[in-house]
Amino acid sequence: MLGFPQVPEPSLGEPRFGSSSIALASLADGRALVAGAYGILEPSPDALALPFTNADLILVPAVGCDRRGHRLGYGGGYYDRILAQPSPCTLGIVFDFALLSHLPTAPWDQPLDGICTESKTLWFTSL
Repeated sequence: MLGFPQVPEPSLGEPRFGSSSIALASLADGRALVAGAYGILEPSPDALALPFTNADLILVPAVGCDRRGHRLGYGGGYYDRILAQPSPCTLGIVFDFALLSHLPTAPWDQPLDGICTESKTLWFTSL
């Protein structure tokens, strides 16, 4: 009898912010979200941690992005530290009006693999 290959169950992670860091935590155990450091709902501190390197896709929030994949964040550098490590596919999430032709960049800024707005998706790397 032929069988189908086992496909691992996808896991869903949510960012959890510390005073100067960000971690990815599992939502699979059904624990309730709690208000975090900035009043944003996030997994509880005792939720199972997930390594970013195990993720297939990281959705990255942004104030603005340019058409080269650079993003303007919220100023904490949390996602820049993640993007500086070997990481999976990164997709910036931004509104159409915040997709710009050019943003100034700093040496530590890491470009995204793609950007998604409410009307289009742009890819900058081949996956």
